[in-house]
Formats: sequence, structure tokens, C-alpha cells
Amino acid sequence: MVNTVLEDVILWHIRPEDPRYNPSSATQNMEQPTRFYVDAFKVSRVLEHLLVSLNLTQAYTLFILNPKSPVEEGEIYGYRYTSMPLVGPIYPLA
Repeated sequence: MVNTVLEDVILWHIRPEDPRYNPSSATQNMEQPTRFYVDAFKVSRVLEHLLVSLNLTQAYTLFILNPKSPVEEGEIYGYRYTSMPLVGPIYPLA
């Protein structure tokens, strides 16, 4: 259940790294894959609400999750804080 909710949050909040990205006119370039990012703060808020609802706020908690990739083959996605600029590296999950 938690993994499903997390997958939904990732899917709802995934954004292209390039703001000019247009999926209808995108061409597949294997040298430059399309990059997407998810705001790490939104994912952490979902996990924080889970801890509060389970009353586990007084201990250290480690989440081990393996959500399905929300992007197609040849595309990559990663997590980024919104305070960071939209230029610069994105760290792919492999």
C-alpha cells in the first residue's frame, strides 16, 4: 500500500527537466535521453505523514522502497529539491 501511494505521488509530480519539453513533438535521441525529476520534498512529506499516522516520530526510521519507474525506456528520472536551479546535473536512478 505504501509503495503504491509513493508511486502515485511520483507519477503526479514528475516534471521534465527541460521546461521546453513537448511530448507530442519529442524525438528519440539515444545520445541525450529525456530527463525528468520529482520534487524530493513532496516525496518526503508523504513519508513524514506516514510516520505521524503510525506514531513513529520518536525514532529513526529507514524506508526501503522500490517504486516502479514512471518513465519509458530510454528516459531517466531522479529527485531534486525545488530550491535548486533547473540547470545542472540530475542524478538518475538506475
